[in-house]
Amino acid sequence: MEAAYGLAITIDMMMTSLLLGFFYRIKLHRFVLPFIGTVLLIGLEIVFLVANLDKFAHGGWFTFLIALVITSIVYVLYNADLIRHKLARFDPVSDYTRL
Repeated sequence: MEAAYGLAITIDMMMTSLLLGFFYRIKLHRFVLPFIGTVLLIGLEIVFLVANLDKFAHGGWFTFLIALVITSIVYVLYNADLIRHKLARFDPVSDYTRL
């Protein structure tokens, strides 16, 4: 189980760095500084990921399986919501009530 934990933490670090880069990009309204910072952090975390990839065969695959299932569920629900909003028709209440 330690293998799954190590890979999960490494991937979590990478996702956090990406989100931080997007956040700084939006808040600072610049491109270069957040991009350089994000590239440096992701580069460092890729080194951690490469070091932990040998754990994949020792139980790390389970982390990826769980992530794949959750991502698939979120993807299906998101697309279902888009389809529902596209097909829904909203009528104003004033058409049905008299004041």
